[in-house]
Amino acid sequence: MKVPLPLILGSNSPTRSLILSQLGIPFEKRVISIDEKAIGDRICDDPFDLVTAVAIAKANKIVEAIESKEISLPPTCSLTDGFGVCILTADQVVVCAGKILEKPESLDEAKAFASMYAISPASTHGAMVLTHLPSKLQFTATDTATIRFSESLLQEADSLVAKLGDECLSCAGGMMVENEHVSKYITSIDGDIDSVMGLSKKNVLELLSRMGDKLV
Repeated sequence: MKVPLPLILGSNSPTRSLILSQLGIPFEKRVISIDEKAIGDRICDDPFDLVTAVAIAKANKIVEAIESKEISLPPTCSLTDGFGVCILTADQVVVCAGKILEKPESLDEAKAFASMYAISPASTHGAMVLTHLPSKLQFTATDTATIRFSESLLQEADSLVAKLGDECLSCAGGMMVENEHVSKYITSIDGDIDSVMGLSKKNVLELLSRMGDKLV
């Protein structure tokens, strides 16, 4: 059996929506807030373990909300039609100078992050989880990419963040690589740009394939 579509996307991220659209995968958003800070240890945890735990927690919260009818399924989906529904969730952090960076809590913190990027390479660590209902089959995948920035960013971090404004507070590490103001400081990326943007196309397709094989 093929994976039932549309997917439920458990994210408000515009870039994740964009990437699914680029792949031609139909989806509808269903988002339930969780306390991400209560999950894991930002000092001791491996970044991949942390983002996987958060992505799983997001998926499980949406499953609970669907089962309790707190949120509705897409109109064409049903848990009793023999096909069910699949939920895609994801999480990402940035690691720089040995520190795990999440969404900046203020513009001042975003400026501090940008200054760090001018000194040390930054690596995104992402995880995504595909969950099927009603079977509760669940598959995970992780990805990483390393971004190097020009040293000139150290002197221009304040002006960059001023141009980005509050929008940079909505992504891990404030790293909006798709933004023209940010991209001009990038000297190299080791990895896929979609990984940096929060959703690896390769991993999306791999998870859909794995789930489809299991649902046969």
